[in-house]
Amino acid sequence: MSFLCRRMSHPDAGAWDAALHMLQWLKQERCRGIMFSSEGNKVPVAFSDASNVIDPADCLVQAGYNIQLAGGPIMTLYSSQKLKHIAPTGATSHVEYMGISQCCQAVVWLRQLLQEIQLYDMIDDPTVVYGDNAAANKLCKENIVSAGNKYFYLSYHWVKELQDDGVVDVKGVTTKFNLSDVFTKAVGTGVIRELFGCMLGYKDFRTLDLSVTENAEAKRKLSDVI
Repeated sequence: MSFLCRRMSHPDAGAWDAALHMLQWLKQERCRGIMFSSEGNKVPVAFSDASNVIDPADCLVQAGYNIQLAGGPIMTLYSSQKLKHIAPTGATSHVEYMGISQCCQAVVWLRQLLQEIQLYDMIDDPTVVYGDNAAANKLCKENIVSAGNKYFYLSYHWVKELQDDGVVDVKGVTTKFNLSDVFTKAVGTGVIRELFGCMLGYKDFRTLDLSVTENAEAKRKLSDVI
């Protein structure tokens, strides 16, 4: 829907076919809703992602986040939209860092809500925020200044403050298991089948291998910031 709305001023046959495809999918999934369970995760867990493919019209990229609680996504706490600022072409760590900042805004709102309704056990520990870019994750925790990040807007660095204050804990996850991957770009059927069940609560996302360590891809991405 987000991508189709951009074609409203200049629609073509491809956009029409995409709209019909989306409607067909909605029809065949009309009996499938979101499942929450008392056996699901007892504390909120967030996933953040951003695409490095820029829109040629405005040079902005798509980013998204998803916050899971009780096994399913909280309705008002998932998003797929363009970032507000432009990043240099190919600066993957930059857009991922901005995406994490956007996700953390929702995390802070949720934690304040849980505090107001006195569900303190859900916010005793920092809320885990998963991101699939090692360089962006590292920047959330360390004050690294380099040629690759010295131009980042200061407002995005508030993630460091949240990390230091114990509000969030940014961790790594492989793209394959990042539930927000579907919010940033068109993905294949295999990715949807792998992640959609977890996103909607039909499969426990905690069964995925979320404990990513430094791998070849992560080490390659570190070159964005170091």
